[in-house]
Amino acid sequence: MAFTARECIAAGFGRFADKNGLNILACAILREHVHLVIERHHYAVEQVIVLLKGAATTELVRGKLHPHVKFGAEGERLPTCWARGEWKVFLDGRVDVDRAIRYADTNPQKEGLPAQQWTFVKRAPLSSRG
Repeated sequence: MAFTARECIAAGFGRFADKNGLNILACAILREHVHLVIERHHYAVEQVIVLLKGAATTELVRGKLHPHVKFGAEGERLPTCWARGEWKVFLDGRVDVDRAIRYADTNPQKEGLPAQQWTFVKRAPLSSRG
């Protein structure tokens, strides 16, 4: 079965979340960026992002869909397809979390993409909700 790059990225995110107990509340994988809403985790958010990028890259390579495959020799590490760092916002409560989830959920349609529903996205129960 052939996968798209978006599906490979999602598989990496899902595998990491399952393995590490990360609750992902929303995820939109767009053409040039990703929106994630995640619950607090024992890893720092910056580390979570690095590890999610790594898991997604592993799946892109496995699926032979890494966008820079032509720049690497067999067995060599490929140039990253991810931007350095991340843009993060800390959410203060249920209203902020719900707003961020809605924002991520509606982003694909803003880019002309179909709605996305990933099996690794878990909405309830949320430890951050009262």
